[in-house]
Amino acid sequence: MTEAVPLKEGADSDPNKTVGWGSFPGPPWPVFIWPLLGKSRMIYKRRFRGIPRWILVWCGPAALAGFGFLLQNWQLRIATYNYVHVMLQHDLQTNYTPTVQEGVKDIPLTMGFYPQNISYGSLEDPVVAKLGPVLDASLSFLDTLALIFPVSFVALAILTDSPSVWTRIMISYFLLAFGKGLLGWITIEPASDGWQQCQDRLAENYGVEWYAQERSYWELFWMNPISRLCADMMYSGHTFSVTIFAFGTFGATREAMRTQSHSSRAAAEWAVALVAIAEQIIEVYFVLRSRFHYTADVVMALFATYFVYTNGAIAVMTKFWVSLTEEDTEELCKEYNVPSLKWLWVLNSQGRIALPCTCGGSDEYIYTVITKCT
Repeated sequence: MTEAVPLKEGADSDPNKTVGWGSFPGPPWPVFIWPLLGKSRMIYKRRFRGIPRWILVWCGPAALAGFGFLLQNWQLRIATYNYVHVMLQHDLQTNYTPTVQEGVKDIPLTMGFYPQNISYGSLEDPVVAKLGPVLDASLSFLDTLALIFPVSFVALAILTDSPSVWTRIMISYFLLAFGKGLLGWITIEPASDGWQQCQDRLAENYGVEWYAQERSYWELFWMNPISRLCADMMYSGHTFSVTIFAFGTFGATREAMRTQSHSSRAAAEWAVALVAIAEQIIEVYFVLRSRFHYTADVVMALFATYFVYTNGAIAVMTKFWVSLTEEDTEELCKEYNVPSLKWLWVLNSQGRIALPCTCGGSDEYIYTVITKCT
């Protein structure tokens, strides 16, 4: 914890007066904020309909992300329902054996030939075939592995008091989760680990017999939220969750280290980046080896996450949510007896686009020029 910084001479009759919330120091902010969210409580202290704005700033985006997760799972249950009905109505096992032409190379396939085989009825995945035989990795292991960066991000965002990074990640997560659910049911892809594995997985909560009955979409909405799913292929939920929260951890680190030296800032960012890359490689490897997803699902998750996270529209929405109005800024200036900050509104960025491609600083800014006619 750094000590509060005195105001510049002339800003107040008392040159030793500090700007801060209670015992919390003013800028430049320390890397870790204590008490928790002290900076937010100092800046967003005005109330909206009786609720302190700092609570809305933090809880609003979190509620949006939770709503996105709810919509995702609802849509994936619809996809599972349709997939089960497709598999029950079509016999994928045939006795047809094509004649192999002379000179044609025998290429190993990843889909099974019989219903009891792994990946029976799935699509061909040449990349997975190169990785070797199926590796029995439990879903609980993959879920635990995917939780490392979400938990790390939440802890770091709160400890560093970074509402802008928090908002950006939560908006991105909402769009990615909703998009995954949408793609899951508008085109039904066969499960990558096969029909038999799907039946075994569904038996933990709602078996195939339950799905085989006619169900309304509203009934599917009220299912057990932790029930297992099938055919939730495009794109990989494990991969996009790890990636977006790794970006968030990187962004929170960059935000918190802005006042530190360049070498310290670069070292911290590189450390987070290397851990994220290593964790993602391990996660993708086990997801593919266990046939939990197709390679295309993983690749599409990486592309979708990067393009959503670096999207300018999301940067603008984030800026809108966390920014103070000019009146709020002037009120804070008067309360803490600091010089007017109206000059900040002359060149006020409407969105910071953090590009997680280089460490040590790779931010771009969006500006809006407003012409006032008299």
